[in-house]
Amino acid sequence: GGFQTAVEDAARHRDRATLVALDAPGLGGRDPHVWLDPLGFRAVVDDIARRLARLDPAHAATYRANAQAADARLVALDGRARATFATCRRRTVLTAHDAFSRFGRRYGLRVASVAGIDPEQDPDPRRLASLADLARRMGTTTVFTEELVSPQVAEVLAREVGVRTAVLSPIESKVSGRGPQGYVSRMDRNLAALARGLGCLSR
Repeated sequence: GGFQTAVEDAARHRDRATLVALDAPGLGGRDPHVWLDPLGFRAVVDDIARRLARLDPAHAATYRANAQAADARLVALDGRARATFATCRRRTVLTAHDAFSRFGRRYGLRVASVAGIDPEQDPDPRRLASLADLARRMGTTTVFTEELVSPQVAEVLAREVGVRTAVLSPIESKVSGRGPQGYVSRMDRNLAALARGLGCLSR
């Protein structure tokens, strides 16, 4: 239904069955970025493991073991996020597009974005002016842009307010380069970037 078009297109072009993972608890709404909320993503992992175990009982123990290992990593990531955001001077995150709303709700952060869910949406000048005013009132030091999205909108807003930009990963594609590129590594880099931008104290 257009929830995450690239995934749905890929599923339609496969000659095998597709397991729909969006019936997991707590995944309502139209925002596709469920994986940016570690505990929401945990619900997806557990739901997929249960379904695969039913479909392929010969490997059920492996599915359950893999899900338990993933759960442990996600719970640990959630703990690091909670510790990080418990010490922040600011709690408003300005982004170029609305990828981090689920994440923000999980950790009590206000996420304000120039564009909506679609990163290609043209910025509204009135929206830019409103966000610039919000940034000044909140003492914002950073406007966040994302991998593989033009930084132009974030840079325009940052120049207007006189602050810097930083990059977050929405984890929507493979990223080349050195160093760990897995989900947890990229989420940890997001935590570090947000901590710097929000003035969070190291723990």
